Amino acid sequence: MKARLCVLALALVAGATAGRSEMASQVRIREYLGRTWKDELVSYPLPASLAGSSGVRVSDEDGVVLPSQVHDGRVYILLTLPAGTEKILTFSAGEPALPPVQASAVENDGFVTLDSGLMALRLPAGDARQAMAGPADRVRGPVQGVKIAGGEWIGSSRIQAPVNVTGMQTRVAAKGPLFAEASVSYFFENGREYTLTARVTAGRRVAVIYEEMDLNPANRYVIPSYADDADASEWEWWSLADYGHMAGDGGNEQPANAIFSFRENLEPNQCVWVGGRSSHPRKGV
Repeated sequence: MKARLCVLALALVAGATAGRSEMASQVRIREYLGRTWKDELVSYPLPASLAGSSGVRVSDEDGVVLPSQVHDGRVYILLTLPAGTEKILTFSAGEPALPPVQASAVENDGFVTLDSGLMALRLPAGDARQAMAGPADRVRGPVQGVKIAGGEWIGSSRIQAPVNVTGMQTRVAAKGPLFAEASVSYFFENGREYTLTARVTAGRRVAVIYEEMDLNPANRYVIPSYADDADASEWEWWSLADYGHMAGDGGNEQPANAIFSFRENLEPNQCVWVGGRSSHPRKGV
């Protein structure tokens, strides 16, 4: 979390420096936090003078052309900035540079695959906003697997909700080369919705996921209950399987969750414990 906040601070410094002229094609970025940033994805509003250009080229003070991508009115850059230094970036019309490893979004065989070059995430493809009717757990979940480069797909997900699904829609927002992004939305009775948006960045082994939902009738999040320890081993997005620390009896509420499980096709060859206690007295271990 701290790293993400620092990236935001860096981007704001850049915006404040260049914001003096709406038509400016040059941005000065300084590192104030005393750390080195490597291949960070930062963005700046697309200069008005380049709004109609077929391509935007970003170069630094040494004339080196940086990998970039224009998306939703902003120019995204993969930027490396040593501690305490600054860069002067020039925006001009032209062909952008490509990163050594490129991100992509491809729809094929009923899936939308977001690939960073080192890992991939796939979502269910579809555009059936009003073509479904039935329980939430009978439709494909928002994440249909993850894998590392050269590996096999593992895992799947499901929606747990107290209302029926009426439709699902997947939209691709960005196709690379710096980042790829897509969202999958589920539509429910009474106008309720759940949306998962996933983004992968070129050369990164992580995916960033954002969620928006208003599924629970009480408009509050409720931790789900599980049939047994094997069922509880599924990773649930927001918290732990045990809800004894919460006020009230969460088990009697109506659940509204997106649940991802690593069980499918997972064949680990080693196990390393990282974390707090390695035993669970309540379970006798």
